[in-house]
Amino acid sequence: MLYFRTSASKSTSFQPRQLSTRGRFSSNCEREKGLLANPSKHHEKQIDKGVSKPMFKSNKLFYAMLVMLGGLWGCAENVNESPPSEVKTTQAVTPSNATETSPLSQAKARALMTAYTQAFEAAWASSSAAGLGALYAEDAVRLVSDEQLPVYGRAAIQKAHKNNLALNPAGTKISTFTEIARFLTPEIVLAAGTFNVVDAQGTPLQRGYWSNAMKVTNDGLQMLLESAGNASPNGMNPASLAVAQTVSENFTGAGAALLDQGVNAYVQGTNTGNVNAVANLFLTDGIQVVSGNDRIIQGRAAILDAMNAATGPEVTLSAWGYGYQKIDTNLAIGWGAYKNVDANGAPTEYGLWGNIWRITDNGLMLVSERAGPYSGQ
Repeated sequence: MLYFRTSASKSTSFQPRQLSTRGRFSSNCEREKGLLANPSKHHEKQIDKGVSKPMFKSNKLFYAMLVMLGGLWGCAENVNESPPSEVKTTQAVTPSNATETSPLSQAKARALMTAYTQAFEAAWASSSAAGLGALYAEDAVRLVSDEQLPVYGRAAIQKAHKNNLALNPAGTKISTFTEIARFLTPEIVLAAGTFNVVDAQGTPLQRGYWSNAMKVTNDGLQMLLESAGNASPNGMNPASLAVAQTVSENFTGAGAALLDQGVNAYVQGTNTGNVNAVANLFLTDGIQVVSGNDRIIQGRAAILDAMNAATGPEVTLSAWGYGYQKIDTNLAIGWGAYKNVDANGAPTEYGLWGNIWRITDNGLMLVSERAGPYSGQ
């Protein structure tokens, strides 16, 4: 849910900082995109149900064969091409808490993601906003670093893609690599990876990370939650910071109390330097995809190591929720925004966050955290 970026994690002489109190969700985090207008209002909008057709509709036979082969491939780890050399990944400790972790099921998940990313790349290359829109569920939520606000629903997401595609130079291509793919339930797939955008001459234009919740349908996968952002290891672009705005409104719909609890626990641990408390909010095979790390981290132990090794100026984080949606009996997606301020109270970063949560008897635990700064202008 939230992005951990303070540097005080290991020091025993660290002085706890005052927890920010921005409404109900005074929390601290680094999240993805900026700052809102009226998130709860947007979230309640009804989504037009006739905008686009199910993905892969014309390729059912191919897709069925691909999924069947995925089930036979066993431990096939390299279904996609090799990851870009600049991307670093910390491997997980022994997985647990996942519904299916066998090599067979992971191969199926990878096969599903291969078909999905191939369709996404093809639609991008042909500048087909309709083709991209068809890859999202009707009630999907999109949180990406070039948008200050979440985008709700297939129709709005398709429109956003249309606007973005119009700005791309001719011949622009996107390539994606699936680093992690596994079933959380028979109907939900967690996937995380990297993306690279190049122009017609192959010159890099953009690179970053994503961690998404995918829904299994008869025609393949559809995106439920897209949480993606540019790699920004050096912090927020000053030009983006200059135009970002904060919003004090908080999500108050169904699930708000659970989301509030999870966000505040993360923020309190962050602002007091209690990295163990923050790490324990993750499942043992949880995933952290945050821009400050410039890599994908898998496993609670590895996440704890990364937080202990964090360096940089001290900041105080505040975070708040924009929405929460159950996607299975014990799974939910939750999203919102965050702000960092320095010791003088001056803003240093704004962003959005979009996470997958496991619902437990003791509250929410992080299956996947994806957060990063706004990079638009």
